[in-house]
Amino acid sequence: MANLIVEKCGWNIEAITNTLSLILQALASGFVEKRQVETCPVKELFICENDKCILSLSRDDIRNILATFKDMLDSALDRVLKDLSIDNVLNLVQTLYDLSIEGISTILDSKLRNLTGPPGVIAQINETLASMLYADLQYEQASQRFRQAAEYYKQAGQIDRALFTEAFSNVAMAEKLKEEASRLHEENKHTEEEELIKQASKLYAESSTLFRKCSATIPEALINAILSKCDAYEVLANYYFTHGLVDEAEKYYNLCVSELRLEYIGLSEEHRRIVELKERTCRAFLKLCRAIIEQKMELYEEAGDEFRELVKERYVEDVMVELAAIAYKGALDLANTLDDILRIYPKYIELVSLYTDRVVQEKYGSFDNFIRELKVRPLASISKDVRIDEYALKMYIAFKMLSNIVKEMGLDTVIVLELLTLVAGLGLDPLTTSGVELRMEVSRSNIEVNKEKLDLMCKILDEYHKRVMEILFS
Repeated sequence: MANLIVEKCGWNIEAITNTLSLILQALASGFVEKRQVETCPVKELFICENDKCILSLSRDDIRNILATFKDMLDSALDRVLKDLSIDNVLNLVQTLYDLSIEGISTILDSKLRNLTGPPGVIAQINETLASMLYADLQYEQASQRFRQAAEYYKQAGQIDRALFTEAFSNVAMAEKLKEEASRLHEENKHTEEEELIKQASKLYAESSTLFRKCSATIPEALINAILSKCDAYEVLANYYFTHGLVDEAEKYYNLCVSELRLEYIGLSEEHRRIVELKERTCRAFLKLCRAIIEQKMELYEEAGDEFRELVKERYVEDVMVELAAIAYKGALDLANTLDDILRIYPKYIELVSLYTDRVVQEKYGSFDNFIRELKVRPLASISKDVRIDEYALKMYIAFKMLSNIVKEMGLDTVIVLELLTLVAGLGLDPLTTSGVELRMEVSRSNIEVNKEKLDLMCKILDEYHKRVMEILFS
């Protein structure tokens, strides 16, 4: 539909703005006058009956159009908002929120100032806009809008909703403080960073109290109360963990786990699932802290396994992958036998490959498309695009291509994990190592590998090396 608008309007800004204005008016009021549509260059967007016209577009069509012409929405909103009733402004904001168009919240925020009308309606507009700003990571503006919503809800006599939005104002400001603390961390201003983290923890705790006060009448308040209390502990725990104060971190992760274990009663199945994932994350962190303190390989491996399971369930995948890698590396550093290495390292390889494959599918559509990109761009450049380090990308490419080769040979793919574990253990490059290099390094090392298996590995690796060289240098 966006292409149709370009075709009909020919990038005439006035014509496109007029079309966008009619779409926004229809979203707000439910219809536009037929006489207005008659001047629209893209009449196909509407279905008219008598003197009124409604949109003929699907939700996806509307989202696509507004996202495509987002830079022109500023002028279109100016035209529409001045003639809308306060109720229709609420309809428009709610519809735009439901469409989830990134960045549109800041445009609305600049337009919807000094609203007048019933306090309850103005409160709803502010709350919905605050939620949009929060989703767009505009935490400070979101906090202000939530606070305004709370004031108008109080005027309307909706005290529990006022408490609810006031609580979310605290949550948004806590997120803003965490952002500022992260910046201070990069600047090595750790005293100031710690102060902001403590303020954020206090805001989370205060929001938890406010959420609980209104949980009897607002169903979603209880889960937010639980999560905010957990966040109050977790933000401190994460700070101490990052700064190597593992004893302090362990204390707060333990409080987080203990708190969450008490909170399953009365929750819906969906909310129980949220609490469970949060508890498992804190528990994995707790185990990792104990592994660092006690320097036990088993604890490191168990922590890695827990983070790995969370990755499989797609829970904050990028963070969980990084933490699993830290845990497995700790376990490998303490491994005393080849059996330990052969058990632990394949878990890391599978984990990185699983996560990277999801990112590649999302970014490039397929592994083949990713390989085509590799032919024309340096791996370092691709690494920055997908935000995965180069070594992990090399391991992923090797895993995918080796898996295809062994399948062609009618072999079990488990040998791929054994092969890559051996390559990594010898400090070789997983992207470019040949069978000849592997054989030479094995002969130089103290690692004992069954001759028949080594011969097979070298044969597989030589075929892989040939294919990789064709990609890199063809």
